[in-house]
Order: sequence, then structure tokens, then C-alpha cells
Amino acid sequence: MEESLKQSEARFRSLIENAPVGIAVARGGLTLYANPAYLRMFGYADETELYGAPLTNQIAPPYREEVMERTRRREKGEAMPSSYETVACGRMVRRSRLRLGTRMELSDARPICVFTDITERKRAEEALRDSEEKFRALLEFASVGIVIVDGHGLIQLVNAKAEETLALPGVSCWTSGRGLAA
Repeated sequence: MEESLKQSEARFRSLIENAPVGIAVARGGLTLYANPAYLRMFGYADETELYGAPLTNQIAPPYREEVMERTRRREKGEAMPSSYETVACGRMVRRSRLRLGTRMELSDARPICVFTDITERKRAEEALRDSEEKFRALLEFASVGIVIVDGHGLIQLVNAKAEETLALPGVSCWTSGRGLAA
């Protein structure tokens, strides 16, 4: 029985130590443990630098109160999302976007906080939005007609100049995916 317990504990420790996400264990808001991914994420050499420090130290100051309020409400038993996005800062004073999950708890009521760095995903989403805005502006203000057709020859998009140029009496505008409608 004792050997089985040791093996189970070793598997659990290996899972936490090798997890690709940052994991911290806290009690009363103070850090008790942080896995290697968490240490790398926030720029710490080892967990002794964090032991006993407020877990919220890793949250950018303008966002700390929001995180603490969510924690207080969860502790009161109020329904709160188990994960949400926030902004973090670490020892290296690098701001990054995080998905913070805090719903899991150990059997002794110590919460496990899981941090996933979503900075690159957020940058990609922002770049995509910027690109879409530029594309829409190009279509809207182009001095030539632009028609976008899919691989099956169906019209997917027509700008205003193309509508103006191609419109015929008694024929409505192009409609997405259906070609010319009479």
C-alpha cells in the first residue's frame, strides 16, 4: 500500500513538474509552490524566490484588484468563471497576456492556479483584426472594381465600385455566393 502511494505521488509530481503550463499552489494568497514552467514564464531561477510571496505579484498592478475580487467572490461561494484572461508581469517586467485558471483545489483546500501564456495568440488575433480592417478599407475605397470568387466560381465579395460598374438595368447587385440575380 505504501509503495503504491509513493508511485502515485511520483506520477503526480512528474505531471506537475513537466506540465507545459505554469502551475502555482497557494494558501491564503501566498505562494507555496511553483512548477518549472511557471518559473520560466515569470523569470525566476527557483521557487525559493517566490515562496511566501503574494501570488498576485505576478499580475500587472492595474489588474490585481480584479483578480483579488474574483478570488474573494469565489471563496464566498459565488459562481465565477473558472478561467479568465488577465495581464501578467514577472520579475523580468515583461507584460504578457495570460489565461488564468483557478478552479482546481487540492484535497486540503489549497488552490492550484494554472497560468497559460496567450501573448502570441493575442498578438496574432490583433494582427488579423488589423489586416481585416486594412482589407475592408482597400475594398471600400478602391478606385477599381474588385470581385472575389471562390474555387467553384461563386462570387464571395464585391466592392461598391464593382457593383456600380457592373450593375445593369433590371439586375440587382451581386449577392454573396449566388452570382448575378435577376
